[in-house]
This record gives sequence, C-alpha cells and structure tokens, in this order.
Amino acid sequence: MLYVSFVFFPLLQTKDPTLVTLAIAIPPAFIQTMIFAVEGSWYAELFRDSRVRFSGVGFARQMGSLVGGFFPLIAFSLYASTGSVWGPAGYYLFTSVISLAAVYAGRETRLEKLQR
Repeated sequence: MLYVSFVFFPLLQTKDPTLVTLAIAIPPAFIQTMIFAVEGSWYAELFRDSRVRFSGVGFARQMGSLVGGFFPLIAFSLYASTGSVWGPAGYYLFTSVISLAAVYAGRETRLEKLQR
C-alpha cells in the first residue's frame, strides 16, 4: 500500500528508464513474495468447512479481479484529469485502506477446528 502510493507512482513519473525498471522490479522481488508466503494459509482459515473453502476463495478472488481489473482505466483517467501521479496514488491508497479494514474486520480462527 505504501510502496505503490508513495514510491511506485513517483518513480514512474521520473520517466528515467532505470528508475521505471526498478519501480516495476521491486514488487515481484520483495513485496509479492511476502504476500504469497501467507496467502494460502490465510485463505484456508477463512472457511471452517472444507466443502466450501475452494469455492469461497475462488469466488472472492474472481470478484476482486473483476473490480480490480478496472484499476488501470481509473488510474489513467485520474492521471489524465489531474496531470499528476497523485490522483492514481490517492485512489490506490483509498482502495488499500478499504482492503486493510476488511482484513482487520475478519475473524480470528487460530483456536477453531477446521472441518473436513
């Protein structure tokens, strides 16, 4: 959330090929690996009943992809209307705060037994 909003977009705005390449290379090398490390267990623990787990995770991910798929269009529109990367960065920060609130509102499942 902080990287994209305050580092990624400003690095893109420099239009320096080295900095743009660096901006694009950092997320897969560092940030995405941290997300993928916990993603599988986090998704599995959201659903106690294993009979609906795969469908629930699949549905949620696809709905997120459907909504998130419009981000480039919205980001370009914000950039075109403001002439600055702070429009798309602010939009990304706004949607990230909503996601963070959703994760925080999720229930703790550490002490629950999962059904098979």
